[in-house]
Amino acid sequence: MGCFLAIIGIFLVIIAFSTGPVGGFILLTIFSFIAWYWYKHEKEKSEIERKVIEEQEIYVADRTKLKMRELNFNISQKFDDVRHSNKNKFLAIDQSAKRIALVDNGVWHTFDLKDILESRIIEDGQDVITTSRSSQVGRALVGAVIAGGVGAIIGGVGATQEQKSEVNRISLKIVVNDIRNPSFTLEFLEKSKVIKGDASYKEAMSNASKCHDTISVLIRQADEVDNHVPQIEATEGAATTKEVSSVADELEKLFSLKEKGILSNEEFEIQKNKLLNG
Repeated sequence: MGCFLAIIGIFLVIIAFSTGPVGGFILLTIFSFIAWYWYKHEKEKSEIERKVIEEQEIYVADRTKLKMRELNFNISQKFDDVRHSNKNKFLAIDQSAKRIALVDNGVWHTFDLKDILESRIIEDGQDVITTSRSSQVGRALVGAVIAGGVGAIIGGVGATQEQKSEVNRISLKIVVNDIRNPSFTLEFLEKSKVIKGDASYKEAMSNASKCHDTISVLIRQADEVDNHVPQIEATEGAATTKEVSSVADELEKLFSLKEKGILSNEEFEIQKNKLLNG
């Protein structure tokens, strides 16, 4: 609209010079009124849009506070999806309780530290770096999620990754121990052809890396818990390393039974929870 008014203005100036001072004055007055009206309209429109965005953010913030109280979840770190300007899709971490919340359009899914299986940074569909559970129980759970349809796990940095100078998307994908909703993706960059090295690329990769590093720490802590459980419990005369290994074996058997159709999804979840909760 601004360009259109500029063209009209130039056109009227040309006419003004050809019609004399009186005609030019009248034409310029009309143009000035049109330009003022357009400016006023655009300013009012921008103000309305700003208020709508503010109201949406306040609404989402209020819902978030209510949900946090309901779930007894205290956000220590939060990462937003860049596509959702009203901030209704995000990943939140409760560091003290060792829990993670995956929130999409107001729907909260919370998981304990042990249920975080994998974190990937993905650049235009290619894995840049991946951190996965490495303990016996953790590997068994990752295997179960793969069997449920998430897809193959790629460990570390892909050796055959295509090198590109331009990027369209930077995403972070979290895999959790939930057959029904096993993955959650956050977008940190979604533009057309951003050159690597640009400020927007650096900022997006920095934010994605910070989120990935945080999740990686939680995954590492979960692995350490799994790996230390046999020694701690053995000193108390309870479990042994063999018993932990048997848990992983039993999980694999359950996955196999589910894949063969012998166990339904509901039966599988019940038996899996019994096995993991001891």
